[in-house]
Amino acid sequence: MTTADQLESFFARQRELLAAERQAEIDQSSLLISNCSPKLLERKGLALLGLAVVQVNIGLGGKRREPSSADGYNV
Repeated sequence: MTTADQLESFFARQRELLAAERQAEIDQSSLLISNCSPKLLERKGLALLGLAVVQVNIGLGGKRREPSSADGYNV
């Protein structure tokens, strides 16, 4: 049977591993963004080019909604 110390050790190790994985992903993304063209970033799914706000609607409760060309509106 596992003890509380074993569980705490396991969870601490998992937190360390997740933090290391997150930092590796941040480093990789930073390297790609600094060295690649916007078109290549878009192809890799790291950027969206050609988006523009075409209309601003005020909805219920005064909340703003800004549809873009991705919503099917033509720019």
